[in-house]
Amino acid sequence: MPRKLYIQTRLFNINDRLASLDLCERIESWIKQGLLANMEPQCFLPYRDNPIPADVRPEDIGRWIFEEDAAILKNCCGVVGFFDGASYDQGCAFEIGCAYALGRPINLVTTDFYKWSVGDSQEYYIGSKLLERAAKIARITSQNQNL
Repeated sequence: MPRKLYIQTRLFNINDRLASLDLCERIESWIKQGLLANMEPQCFLPYRDNPIPADVRPEDIGRWIFEEDAAILKNCCGVVGFFDGASYDQGCAFEIGCAYALGRPINLVTTDFYKWSVGDSQEYYIGSKLLERAAKIARITSQNQNL
């Protein structure tokens, strides 16, 4: 039975949300083309696909988001994270950690040269050694932006 791919991103501002929609659209097109097997054709994007119900009290929103995200991560086929910017937030860290603990494959995408620069070296790395252990990391540059 196919399962959804969980798309994990920061959601601090409109640019974050637009970037997450773009990433989700690209991945969904790959699924529809048969490039990613055993997945539902629509990815799961938390803020888009699981809005907070009106009857959730403001003081319960944090618990609701936690429980919903944890349940969906438990049943997803993997996680793709979009990790641009100087840092990632606690929600992103939770989702990656939870997916890792559940044994889900994790792939992180970054287009941010800031995180990858190592002077004149030809080698690149992401700022967190923990992320390097938990996930496969794809670096998208101007040379390979059509991925």
